[in-house]
Amino acid sequence: MPERYRPDPWIDSQYGCRDAQKSTVIRVPTIAVRDWLGLAEGDHVGVAPCGPRSVWFGAAVPRELGDTQTIAQNDRATFTLFLPASVADYLDLGAGDTVRYHRPEQRRPEYPRVKVERLPREVTDK
Repeated sequence: MPERYRPDPWIDSQYGCRDAQKSTVIRVPTIAVRDWLGLAEGDHVGVAPCGPRSVWFGAAVPRELGDTQTIAQNDRATFTLFLPASVADYLDLGAGDTVRYHRPEQRRPEYPRVKVERLPREVTDK
């Protein structure tokens, strides 16, 4: 892949609600699932704290905050990963907060793990 199309060392996404029941969702971006972690349908990953406002997730990560599994989308070629609700609680996420996914460290490529953090909330005077 040409360098100009590669993502930055991180991917930002918004945290929000997905349906009428206001269920919270932390959907991991496709690049992190497919390219960074190389997950396939049915693969399990663990989630554990790595700081006061950040967590790790990956196949070799302890399941301190929970375990999650990749699922196939309708076309069966795209995989999605949703982090457990315990992650939202641990990170103290609110609607509209920005979540940053960091590319895995290269020093242990056999055990890739992704760091997820809540970016500081911006205070605005309105």
